[in-house]
Amino acid sequence: MQIEIKDTNNAVIVTGDYQDILTAIQTSKNELHTANLKGVVLAHADLPDANLKGAMLANANLESAQMWGADLRGANLTKANLESTKLIRADLSEANISNANLRKANLSNTRMINACLKGADLTEANLVGADLSGADLRDAQLCGAWLNFANLTGANLQGANLSNAKLEDSNLTSANLVSANFEDANLSQSDMHGTTLSGCTLERAKMEHTNLSDADLHGANLRDAVLHCANLSGVCMEGADLSHAILHYANLHCADFSKANLSNVDLSNAKLAGISLVGANLDGANLNKAHLHRANLRGVNLENVNLTGVNWAT
Repeated sequence: MQIEIKDTNNAVIVTGDYQDILTAIQTSKNELHTANLKGVVLAHADLPDANLKGAMLANANLESAQMWGADLRGANLTKANLESTKLIRADLSEANISNANLRKANLSNTRMINACLKGADLTEANLVGADLSGADLRDAQLCGAWLNFANLTGANLQGANLSNAKLEDSNLTSANLVSANFEDANLSQSDMHGTTLSGCTLERAKMEHTNLSDADLHGANLRDAVLHCANLSGVCMEGADLSHAILHYANLHCADFSKANLSNVDLSNAKLAGISLVGANLDGANLNKAHLHRANLRGVNLENVNLTGVNWAT
């Protein structure tokens, strides 16, 4: 069966059977630049270092294809099937991968700068060391994904599902995480300085030594979260739920926890100098040896709070 591959101007650039097309992609330098491969079936194909920059691959089936180091900059992969595809060290910067299936895909050390992954399914995908700075991941499914050491600076993850995801040592500075789901995720040692996390779910999340300074978490759910030694200086937690959370040795200098639910929270040895706890619920909280110099406790009931060894002076 003869297959024609056309460019975006509808001019034929390759003609042949399936194997001819596969060979053309494998050996292409420039002739398949911006090729129209919409709906093409290349499942399990061997395409390392393929040059598909700007190619039209919407609805393409590339399941389990070997695409290490492929150049897919600016390509259109909307609704493409990339399940279990190996895209290690590939470049998908500014590509449109919205609503694509990337379940269990290997995208380690891949460049996806400013890529559009809105609504994409990245469940259990390997994104270790990937560069997703400025990427659009709104409503994406990243449940159980591996994002250790990933760069998500300035990325938009509003409404994304990252439950059970691994994000240790990742960079999420200035990212938009509004209403994102991080339930049971591991964010330990990640940099989340200045991120917007209002209304997001971090229930049972592990955030040891995480930098959340100046982040916005008002109205967020952090029930049973572990924030041991976390940096929360200047953070906004107004109205957030941190019941049963662990924050011992955490830095909450000048943070805003007004009207927050801190019932049964562990703040032992925490640095709370200059913190606002106006109207907060501290029922059953442990503040053993905490530093509360200049803390604003207006309207707080301290009757059932452990204040043993609290430092009120410095």
